[in-house]
Amino acid sequence: MRNLTLTSLQTLANDQTVLCTKVEPIKDFVDGHYVEPIKGQKYECVLTGNGYDKITIKTEEIFSSITMEMIESNNGAIPVEVSNFVCKIYADRKTGNLLVSAKASTVQPAMEGGDDDDRIF
Repeated sequence: MRNLTLTSLQTLANDQTVLCTKVEPIKDFVDGHYVEPIKGQKYECVLTGNGYDKITIKTEEIFSSITMEMIESNNGAIPVEVSNFVCKIYADRKTGNLLVSAKASTVQPAMEGGDDDDRIF
């Protein structure tokens, strides 16, 4: 089976709305514990138009523009905009199960209109 690459999150999500439910830093795991420095961010997102499937999107952002406090204060999920999304769907060589790897440049709170004062959180 060939790998499939998607560059539109909305195509994968079958909707314009993608909700972030969790964000956490990516660190190396050395000698049984996580160590500095932070290498990026990991965002757990829900695809509302695709049966509420979950996807994890990784970025190389050192600082996230989304915090868990923002998510928690917005009933556990906030709409997000994702830039430069790339998703690879491929088969596990041993089991044949389909796996998904997703990355982006940034994941930010979605905005209504185009004004920074209109953020949805």
